Amino acid sequence: MRTESVINAMDRETFLRKYNGTDTHENVWIGETYQKILDKDGLLPEIERLTEAQTFFANAPTEEEFTGTCNEFWWVLKTFAEYTLREELTPAMFYLNTAVRDLLNKMLCWNIYLRIGEPVDLGILNSNYGKLLDQKSLLLYKKTYPDADYGHIRQAYDAVTKLWNLTAKAVAENRGFRYQEETEKNMLEFIAGLQNRGDQG
Repeated sequence: MRTESVINAMDRETFLRKYNGTDTHENVWIGETYQKILDKDGLLPEIERLTEAQTFFANAPTEEEFTGTCNEFWWVLKTFAEYTLREELTPAMFYLNTAVRDLLNKMLCWNIYLRIGEPVDLGILNSNYGKLLDQKSLLLYKKTYPDADYGHIRQAYDAVTKLWNLTAKAVAENRGFRYQEETEKNMLEFIAGLQNRGDQG
């Protein structure tokens, strides 16, 4: 059986961030199991054993972070809806599965941590959602993954908006923040207006 190794060069600061576990995100494609190979100047700490980086999450938003994330969500959701209405598949799916989903995942992670009240292992690429989300949220989350049928993509849009409302309100309540109901209402009405014009055209 043939095995292959990959060697990645990094500067001292990058190495220490990885060693001390202060990087905020794990690069799951290359893994975070690493070993010191060469340190001529003796700048790096000793590594006692190889360990996989953990996928624990322990982060609660400030009110500024929460509000900013909500505002960004509605703008990228509008863009996703516009591409869907124009039946431009690749940008619609990009916005859904990258821009929209990243923000939705951020809100879900905040809610999971705040609900549990202690650091929680989300799994690689949030693979533990199935165990961590309540049944209603998990069902909605599954519906956010459509195939290339535009009717199904619109159903995914509906699932995203319902799940966002449910989750963001829970985070706001837990942290004592104000959820901007008016922003949500105005943006949903604006998108619905686009949909109506598209259906009539």
